[in-house]
Amino acid sequence: MIRRIAFSYLLLPLFLLFGCNGADRLEDELEDALDLLDEEIMRFPQTMKEYYDKVHALTDSLESTSDVNLKLKLYASLIDNYSQLSADTMTLYSEQMLALARQCKDKDAEVSATMGLCGVAQMKEDFSGSLNRFLSLDPSGASDDAIYDYYLRGESVYYSLFIRAFNAPEDIYMNHHASYYRDKLAQLRSICLQMDSTSFKAHQIRISELRDSECYDEALALLKSIRHLADTPSRIASWHRSNAVLYNFLDDHDNRLLHLAMASVYDLRRPT
Repeated sequence: MIRRIAFSYLLLPLFLLFGCNGADRLEDELEDALDLLDEEIMRFPQTMKEYYDKVHALTDSLESTSDVNLKLKLYASLIDNYSQLSADTMTLYSEQMLALARQCKDKDAEVSATMGLCGVAQMKEDFSGSLNRFLSLDPSGASDDAIYDYYLRGESVYYSLFIRAFNAPEDIYMNHHASYYRDKLAQLRSICLQMDSTSFKAHQIRISELRDSECYDEALALLKSIRHLADTPSRIASWHRSNAVLYNFLDDHDNRLLHLAMASVYDLRRPT
């Protein structure tokens, strides 16, 4: 027993040393992240110039072509780009794309345009509008990829509605709907995972389920395991934001700050 106690005292400085090393390493990583953020902020005017050069080229191509299929692809690209900066411009292109898609009976393009308008409503925190847009569309006849995107948007819509209702306990009307939105959210997540179980988004859905069940450590472990699937600035930013949310629940504010800084770095590279 005495030897055990003595041995434990010998180990104590090692534990403290490793703990300090871990804290120093995290502090260095945070300094590096903030340096990167400073660089991206300084470069942001050039990033914006490159961005506008890109969207102007897309707009010129849209105006100069009469090919319907190419027009729909250009609309989709413009909607994706303007989703980062201008809800009004995104609305304009989504409505134009929707009209063309209905005219030529392209169901995939109709889904894409309608989900774009649904996204605009979410950006403006028009919760009933986002739900109405989602429910207005029957995706039957679209491709599997388009239907999957439809259900992914529905998952996002119902999650926003659930969070709003759940956080309004004083509002009897909203509180009454919280359980309904939660059930719809679970249903849509189940559909998405049945359609696709291996993608980055599918893993994010599982992580969201674990987070909502307060299994934060398990969610964090799964999130770390899919870092290699985050292969675009948008996904990398999303990956870091998810880390920040989980570390916030775990009251690890240093790691939270590190991942918020890195999310900002990649958001500025998109730009957003």
